[in-house]
Amino acid sequence: MLIETRNLILRDYREPDKEKLSLICSDSVIMKLVLNGPNPPGQFNRFVTDNFASKEQKIGLGTLCLKENNMVIGFAGFKKFNFYKSNTGEVEFGFVIHNDWHGKGFATEIGKAQIYYALNNLGLKTVFARAHPLNDPSIHVLKDKLELMQVSEDVVENRLTFMTTERHHENDYYLAITKPFAK
Repeated sequence: MLIETRNLILRDYREPDKEKLSLICSDSVIMKLVLNGPNPPGQFNRFVTDNFASKEQKIGLGTLCLKENNMVIGFAGFKKFNFYKSNTGEVEFGFVIHNDWHGKGFATEIGKAQIYYALNNLGLKTVFARAHPLNDPSIHVLKDKLELMQVSEDVVENRLTFMTTERHHENDYYLAITKPFAK
C-alpha cells in the first residue's frame, strides 16, 4: 500500500519502523482511546502481524511518515469489521498520529486520502471510521473536517461509527490534497 499526499506518505511497514512505532503503540496517552489500548512492548511484533498489511494486501495498517524526510509519525490504514446495523463485513479507515504532530492538519490530510483510496482503489461504495466516544479530537476530524456522518449514538465495541456520504464521491472534496492515489 502506498498513499501519498502533499505532506505525508502511508507506506508498508518496514523493520526500521519498529523502534518509533513500538513507542507509539505502548504509549498510554496516545493509545488509551485507540483500538484495544496500549500494547505492552513485548507484544508489538504480534500487533504488527495481526494488523499491518503485507505488500500483497490492500487492507491493513501501514506506517505514516512525513514526506519531506520519511520521519515516522504514526500509523494508519484499513481494517475489516462487522457492521452491527447490517451484520455485514465492512472496511473502516483510521489513523494514529504521535502527539508531537497533532494540530497540523495531518489527520484530515491522511483521512481524505484514505477515503479517496478506499472509494477509488478498493472499489468500496461506503467507507467507515470508528472512534472512542471520549476521543474528541478524532471525532472532530471525522465529523467536521472529513464530513463523515455519524451512523447513530450507539457505542459498539467501545466505538462510535461514522460513514461516508455522497459528498465523498465528488472530486472537489479532494482538492486540498495532492496525489491522493496509490502507486
